[in-house]
Amino acid sequence: MMSVTHMAIAVSATSLVFSTANPIALGLAVIGSLLPDLDTSSSLLGQIFFPVSYWIEERYPHRSITHSILASMAIAVLISPLAIFQGWQWWCLPFGHLVSCFSDCFTLQGGCLIYADLSDADLSGANLTGAILINTDFSGADLTGAYR
Repeated sequence: MMSVTHMAIAVSATSLVFSTANPIALGLAVIGSLLPDLDTSSSLLGQIFFPVSYWIEERYPHRSITHSILASMAIAVLISPLAIFQGWQWWCLPFGHLVSCFSDCFTLQGGCLIYADLSDADLSGANLTGAILINTDFSGADLTGAYR
C-alpha cells in the first residue's frame, strides 16, 4: 500500500473514532500510519531514517515485526507518559499504526496482524513456543472476477 493511502486511512479512522479534526491528533495518526513501513528502505519513512530501516530490513522480512499488534502496543507503552502528561492526542500515534497494520491485511500481499510471520527472520536463540499466527497472504489466490 502506498504511503498516501496509509495516511488517508489513518486520518479518516482517527477522525471518526476520536471525533476530532484536531491537526495535532491527525498529524500524529499520519506519523503512526507510516511507522510500519520502517522495515523497508524503499518506503518514505525508511528513506528518511535509512540506517534504522536498513538495520530492520536486514534482520526481518517486510510486513513482519513492525506490522503487528505487538508493535502497536510497544508504541503505546512508549508514548504513554506523553499521553498522560501532554494530552490525549498522543494516543493517535499508536492508533494510526494499528489502523495502518490492519489495512495492510486487506491487500493482495496480506499481513500478519496478531503475530508477525518471522519465518525468514534471523531468530537464533528466540523461543516462539505458543505463538498465534494469522496470515492473510492472498498471493496465490485466484481473484479473477472478484470485482464483478
